Amino acid sequence: MPSIFIFVLHTTMVWLWHLPLPYAWALSGSIPYWLMEIPLFLSAAWVWKEILDARRPSGGALVVCAATVLQMTALGSYLTFASHPLFSPHFLTAPAYGLSPLDEQQLAGLLMWIPASLPFAAAFLFRIAQAITRPNVVLLAARNPVAARLPR
Repeated sequence: MPSIFIFVLHTTMVWLWHLPLPYAWALSGSIPYWLMEIPLFLSAAWVWKEILDARRPSGGALVVCAATVLQMTALGSYLTFASHPLFSPHFLTAPAYGLSPLDEQQLAGLLMWIPASLPFAAAFLFRIAQAITRPNVVLLAARNPVAARLPR
């Protein structure tokens, strides 16, 4: 499966479930919640498999890793800097933790943006180190016509 497909699928899952209406529906009960979580988990596992699979070209893994961090940064910063709460269910839940709905949303955005990016940064550095220290690790797919013409 092409790396771009895996990235687009995961990005679609993340952004779809962070739209206000699907998000509110997912929090309306246990079954809708798990109908949200299962595709999120499976698409994330597929992205991580793509990034960490040593048999895959490092170049594709690096692109998927960087692009995933960028889209998570975009969503996290959007949630962090929004001027109003986007998710109505948190009007009922956030006060129990001493937070306003906007405070809760901003905290969630920061968590998605900063700490959640750290494993991707580590994986990115790991794949770069792997490409540098292991000469048999392919940066680009051999089936790529441009990569096939590069000197080895």
